[in-house]
Amino acid sequence: MYLQWHYMRVCHPFSELTLACAIFSAVITPQVPAAVIDLFENSPQSLLKPTLDNGFNKTSQVTIAGTPFPSRRIVLDYGSQQAAVSDGRFSYQVNAHPAATAQSNERGYLNLEYSSAQPVDLLGNGDTAFLVKFDSFQAEFPYSVRFYVSNVFTRNPSSYGLRITQGGEFVIPFSWFGSVDLTAVRYLGIDASRMPVGTSFTISSITTIPEPSGVSLLLLAALGLSVRKRGSSLIGKDSLS
Repeated sequence: MYLQWHYMRVCHPFSELTLACAIFSAVITPQVPAAVIDLFENSPQSLLKPTLDNGFNKTSQVTIAGTPFPSRRIVLDYGSQQAAVSDGRFSYQVNAHPAATAQSNERGYLNLEYSSAQPVDLLGNGDTAFLVKFDSFQAEFPYSVRFYVSNVFTRNPSSYGLRITQGGEFVIPFSWFGSVDLTAVRYLGIDASRMPVGTSFTISSITTIPEPSGVSLLLLAALGLSVRKRGSSLIGKDSLS
């Protein structure tokens, strides 16, 4: 490694800058997903709750192959809603609310949950965060949905609030779930309620990702210092000639 670096400095005076740019690009480029929770390409689902009655939810549960959490469950309640998984997308829409007398937390409820009979180690690949890609999001005002993780089935899992105004990529650090043993996860998912009529969104993937490695960041810092020294050296030579 040292000989290769020395050769680049002597024979290719601009190679250091080129390599610095390459490493910088690698550091800031979005990481390749390490573990796929769902790409919504398998096991299509379609769920419609046409009525406005409360307490009579609609549920659909399927098995998805090739993922650490092989069970996907969708639950709709409180109002008229619809959800579907097809063509690499999860789509959701609120059509109407129940009666005006209903409490605000009983309007537009969605649960998208993944589970595994065996504990899943989310730290085994060196990952540090979840990545959720919302392709689109439409609502009357910014809205928060909960992303949750749990070791056991519970009504109050450890969760992280995503405040969404439009589609985009949302990174959820593992560090937020300090009370959860991330080497033995059995449930995770998205919870949303109190959504206004007309709210709709699509999700194209839920994955885990690593952060840029410390080694890459150290190399980037070293390269920056080296390029700075070379620039100072060249300025000094020009002033003498």
